[in-house]
Amino acid sequence: MKFEIIGADRETGEDVKIIVDARDEVDAEAIAGRRNIMVSRVALVPLAPPTQVTRQVPPPPLEPGHVAGVPSINVHLPRRSSSLGIVSLVLGIVAFLFCWIPLVGILSIPLSALGLLLGAIGLLVAVFRRGSGIGFPIGGAAVCGLALAIGIAQTAVIAAPSFGRARELAERAKAISDPAAWVPANQPLKIGDVQVRVVSATVGKIRMKGSLADGYESADSYLKLVIEVSNSSQDRKLDFASWMGSDFSISRDYASVRDNHNNLYKRIDFGFTTRAEGQIDRESLYPGKSVRDVLVFEPPIRNVEYLRLELPAKNFGEDGMIRFQIPAEMIKQ
Repeated sequence: MKFEIIGADRETGEDVKIIVDARDEVDAEAIAGRRNIMVSRVALVPLAPPTQVTRQVPPPPLEPGHVAGVPSINVHLPRRSSSLGIVSLVLGIVAFLFCWIPLVGILSIPLSALGLLLGAIGLLVAVFRRGSGIGFPIGGAAVCGLALAIGIAQTAVIAAPSFGRARELAERAKAISDPAAWVPANQPLKIGDVQVRVVSATVGKIRMKGSLADGYESADSYLKLVIEVSNSSQDRKLDFASWMGSDFSISRDYASVRDNHNNLYKRIDFGFTTRAEGQIDRESLYPGKSVRDVLVFEPPIRNVEYLRLELPAKNFGEDGMIRFQIPAEMIKQ
């Protein structure tokens, strides 16, 4: 009987398919063993017609680099990390440490902004890599965004007073340059329940009062302005502070005088124990009452066309600035 034996060569590992004559399957396996063949299958070959020829089919060709009989191994390459995401995370941590420190926190804004940009780019790169290394860009962008928000908020809080002061100065400069903002000194100006007017403007020696200079006159001539403040309210008492102010004042609560040439004239202070006659410090303004404040400045130069007097309304509890324009003909020598 003929048996078909399928197996592999013991030395080369190549697939082998042969037909042998044997009494039975055991005898066929013995024959294959003597031919150095590892048997995997033995089958009885049916009798074929005399003209039928059995031809051995060669095994399919192997791919380049493959060896017959060697088991295949699947190798998984390691996932790549994102260098942009790592840099973004480092910048975010550094910015987060600085954003809490006053003034220094402004340095965290460019650091965190750069880190946020790198994190966004790293996230796009990770998406193109099918999610490889996506953790670092997400973490870096989150930390940078938080540090950027804190840095901007703290800088805004610190810079807000400076911006407010700059805006106030800009508005004041605009008002000063606007002729309509200046009220003629011969007209009273009313703000709320308070009316302010310039009573007189004179240049000459100043009579003084005090423990050592009572009744004496100053050696030099100065500009003396008398300002009247009236409370027209029926039921509100006001507290008024002199516009002479103090050289040690933190806020601007004093008067200022400039001429048409923009010359600024200094306030004259005669000392702690001596002041100009009629000068006050603080007064309570009851409803329907008035008080006069005496202001002393350096004498104006010759041939001035006018003087501009600024008085803060905060000295009697209101907002804004009172501005009078005193013509030269009103100033008495």
